[in-house]
Amino acid sequence: MRAYLELYGTLMRTRSAREAVEAMLRATPDTFVYRAAQWLFQYVWDHYQETHETPEARLERGIKMAANPPADYVGPPLQPEIFAQALAERNREFFDAFRRKFFLCDLFPEHETRFPVRYDAR
Repeated sequence: MRAYLELYGTLMRTRSAREAVEAMLRATPDTFVYRAAQWLFQYVWDHYQETHETPEARLERGIKMAANPPADYVGPPLQPEIFAQALAERNREFFDAFRRKFFLCDLFPEHETRFPVRYDAR
């Protein structure tokens, strides 16, 4: 509670987000960790790649997708390997969509270049 009182009290008094966060951190040392948005995005993306974008993980997801096709799907049974391949091929597309949404690029087009993050394919 002390941290938030300092944060919002300082924010209202100074109208400075930087000063408010600094006041909160001073009031409660060793409680909060500051991370920049691009660091957080990169950390989550890299973890996702390591855990969900391995060939084994994609195949496992492909098995689940093949077992539960969309309700309106009409056609031959789909093979898990096809889904796994599609996931691999669309990885960059997922990255770009996630990055644009995370950094609100639709509302702030300047964010396209403001937040450099790295795409690493697996």
